[in-house]
Amino acid sequence: MDLVTLKNLYDASPFGFACHKVVYSPNGAPEDYTYIYINPVFESMAGLSCSQVLNQPVTKVRSGEFDWMDYYGKIASEGRQEVFEYYSRPLGRWYKAHAYPIGSEYFGTVFLDITEEKQPRDVFKNVLNAIPDMISVHDADMNVLFSNWSGFGDIPEEKRTLGAKCYRIYRGFDTICPDCQARRVLQTKQLFQTEVKLPDGTWVDLRVVPILNAHGDCMYFAEWVRVITDRKKMELELQQKNMELNASYEELEAMNEELLSSNEALIEAKSLTDAANGAKNQFLANMSHELRTPLNGVIGFSELLQYSLLDESQKEYVGYILQSGKNLLDIVAHLLEFIDAQSDTFRLLEEGTDLKELCQKTMELVRFQAHQKGLALSCDIEPILAGKWMVDPMRLQEVLLNLLGNAVKFTHQGNVRARISAPQPPTGNGFQTIRISVEDTGIGIDPAFEKKIFQAFEQADMSHTRRYGGTGMGLPITQEILKRMKSTLQYESRLGKGTIFFFDLCLQREPDTSRSTASEAGSKESQSSLTRKMVVLVVEDDFVNAQLLRAFLEKCCPDAQIQQAQSGEDAVAAYPDLLPDLVLMDIQMPGIDGFEATRQIRQIEIGMNKRARVIAVTAAVEERHLLNWRSAGMDDYLLKPLDFAETQAKMRKWIRS
Repeated sequence: MDLVTLKNLYDASPFGFACHKVVYSPNGAPEDYTYIYINPVFESMAGLSCSQVLNQPVTKVRSGEFDWMDYYGKIASEGRQEVFEYYSRPLGRWYKAHAYPIGSEYFGTVFLDITEEKQPRDVFKNVLNAIPDMISVHDADMNVLFSNWSGFGDIPEEKRTLGAKCYRIYRGFDTICPDCQARRVLQTKQLFQTEVKLPDGTWVDLRVVPILNAHGDCMYFAEWVRVITDRKKMELELQQKNMELNASYEELEAMNEELLSSNEALIEAKSLTDAANGAKNQFLANMSHELRTPLNGVIGFSELLQYSLLDESQKEYVGYILQSGKNLLDIVAHLLEFIDAQSDTFRLLEEGTDLKELCQKTMELVRFQAHQKGLALSCDIEPILAGKWMVDPMRLQEVLLNLLGNAVKFTHQGNVRARISAPQPPTGNGFQTIRISVEDTGIGIDPAFEKKIFQAFEQADMSHTRRYGGTGMGLPITQEILKRMKSTLQYESRLGKGTIFFFDLCLQREPDTSRSTASEAGSKESQSSLTRKMVVLVVEDDFVNAQLLRAFLEKCCPDAQIQQAQSGEDAVAAYPDLLPDLVLMDIQMPGIDGFEATRQIRQIEIGMNKRARVIAVTAAVEERHLLNWRSAGMDDYLLKPLDFAETQAKMRKWIRS
């Protein structure tokens, strides 16, 4: 049936009919309704023309006449039909409205004029006859005043007589049904509802509803009967399923008991594993401390010896000692870096970093070896990448140092070149893909060993281990770190021609926090700023390391007053009297460690107009250890073995501050 025919049918309908569209608020709740169609009978009944109401909200057209939102709201929010009566004051007439949903956006309303009499009439019968449930109206004497006979096709036509007793029509009794609930409803004026199984096996939902007049008297009642056989069948099936589920539940309970028992065993095993991991980490920390502490003395004093008056042979011997110490330090560092890169405690600490400056600084660490081989070192960066980028500088330097170290190691002549480029334009959200590559003119990589180079403790050709040395962990460590930085190490190589290792990082520029700075002349402090009078407290339990720190300080700050403490307790006790400007604090000491000593010093400073700069001196290189110095109130850290240039740079930094 097309829309035109359907409209003609509604236009010809003897009932008032209106169709509405739901208006929803921004939060999804119905707040109003607009007219989209009314038929001529509705126009006559309401005293409104179609042109007046189309696309107009109900609350505007019928404002103040009736609480439309209360009744129509149920249709939209609950999706069910609603039948109600209301009195139109402007028209002075009573109406009965039957509203029903049409999908989720529309609903229709059938209007009946019940002014003359509010008892069922032919129009009302037609509406009720369209309802699939059986609805009947009775008086107090059990006479059937109206019935739509729905659901009772088995009742012969001759028995469908209005005015006859309901018990005769429906059940063939001569007297009132023994289980009749109508009299109780007439007395109590309360709804009665039950579910009944008929002799033929049909299940019905029976409701007996009192009908009150204007005085509150109950002279009539209605019976509403809905067939619910399908629903009851589903309920029985659900009960059966529920019984099966209960049986399955009992089986699951038994399995759960077994799982709980297994889980307890797993928890115990995990506890033992955690304890073992904790012991391993503590062992590594102790080993790091025990290995780096003597290396600190060897490397540190070797560096100082280089600045003393030595003949050429002595300088050469000292250089061998220093290089051997650094080689041993590299092996220790690789072992610890490899374990740290694979641990759950690995973290990235991003800060504004100048990539070219970091690359050049890293190149200085391999320049000595490159110079011995006559290799040229260079670092290029595209101009658009100048400035600072948010990245973890310590982790990125580890990656660069491994790649540059390998490039120098496996190159006999030519050059090693680092390059920082932008392979593609920046994204709309401020991120830039930056490619960092290290290219050499070395021996290259045989394609046959392609899969081995990223395996721990492996080199492409194990004969290289005897020729070039090394642990074979540089590239696996680099790959692990880059994975944590959401990147991967790639390479291109030609055997006998050289290799390019490269990786891409997606970085953002450092947020602009620029402030007005002093003039260039004022910012360039003279070396005399490092020699101004100051008090430095060295806290170190190891005699050799204490002497090394003193020697470094005497060279960096020749006029500084240097005081020493051999334990954390001694440092805390001496602090109020010394009030040092700078504290070099060893971390791992007997008694209270450097962290706790710093916390106690910070407590002493509360209320004092002074705050010393505390620099941690530590052999612990794992990130979880390095993070502790901030929480303890320290300002910076130095790693053992101490590097003279780095120590001097830290002194300059904090003396200037």
